[in-house]
Amino acid sequence: RILIPDYLKNYAFLKKNVAILGLSNRIEVWDERRWREYKEKTEKEIGDMASRLQQLGF
Repeated sequence: RILIPDYLKNYAFLKKNVAILGLSNRIEVWDERRWREYKEKTEKEIGDMASRLQQLGF
């Protein structure tokens, strides 16, 4: 169990459910809904980028 100060909860828009992600030598704490939205957007952008690179012959 960890205690996150209110000012950080407000900064990260943390509500009831969170996602905890390991990244290199740190962790990130995201509001679960915002993480899902970010992940879906990023996955779509990566797919679009891969398609564009393929069209260019990469």
